[in-house]
Amino acid sequence: MESNPVERFPERYSELYEPSMRRRLIEPVRDLAVSLMSPLASAAYHIRYARVNHVRFVYYHFVFGDQASRFAEHLRFYRDNYRVISHSEAISRLRDGRVDDRYLSISFDDGFKNNAEVAAPILEQFGMPAIFFVVANLMKFSPGEESELESFSRSRFGHRPLRNMDRDDLRRLLAGGHEIGSHTLSHARLSNTTLAVAEREIAQSRTVLEEMTGSPVKHFCFPYGLAADFPAHCRDMVERAGYQSCVSAIRGANQAGADVYHLRRDHIMANWPISQLKYFTRTNF
Repeated sequence: MESNPVERFPERYSELYEPSMRRRLIEPVRDLAVSLMSPLASAAYHIRYARVNHVRFVYYHFVFGDQASRFAEHLRFYRDNYRVISHSEAISRLRDGRVDDRYLSISFDDGFKNNAEVAAPILEQFGMPAIFFVVANLMKFSPGEESELESFSRSRFGHRPLRNMDRDDLRRLLAGGHEIGSHTLSHARLSNTTLAVAEREIAQSRTVLEEMTGSPVKHFCFPYGLAADFPAHCRDMVERAGYQSCVSAIRGANQAGADVYHLRRDHIMANWPISQLKYFTRTNF
């Protein structure tokens, strides 16, 4: 009997990546090193930055079922150490100079189904809003198009394909008090495209998502997100397209007066221990 193609989709984090020497050896050593450095980072933070008002943006890509309890620990850490606010409020505070405390905003990139099925219910238990930056074309894959989704996912994300959210998921997230942002049409590396393609990826993704959700899409997120991935002209395209902000994947805090079209953001994995959250949210000021 032929298996259902959907059964090939990983439902546990351990199933996501192809086996490799890096995954088996290098990453555990790196994670251990970061955990060991965490107390030093915390001590330096309390000496130099504990009273510095700022906004931290943290982002995830996925939360699998076997990461749910650890993700809940993350939310408790954020609740105990920050004022957790929506993305739109964070942008408003930065733009208006109203950064009078330590604030944190939570986001998710790409648009995977477990964002809606696993992460969102936990966020809502804690009363925490998030913004979901979704790749517009990823939302269009339907059950039965697994081979097309697999090809798209491997070329864009570098891991095994995951089930994608759809229009109904996006609308449920909005109804739950969350926000939807754009992550381009196809997760293109904008620095490698022509000006016309970059502009289409930025502007048309907003139109597609607004048609899907019936709600304004106000915020943008650069794919890949390092400095080499978004030239200055792309930053200007985002502003011209009518977005109110743009975030990157460059680590660090944001203080009042920061350029809201070039904001720093910290990547977090849902299975990390709290020691790693302490390290990554208490460095790179």
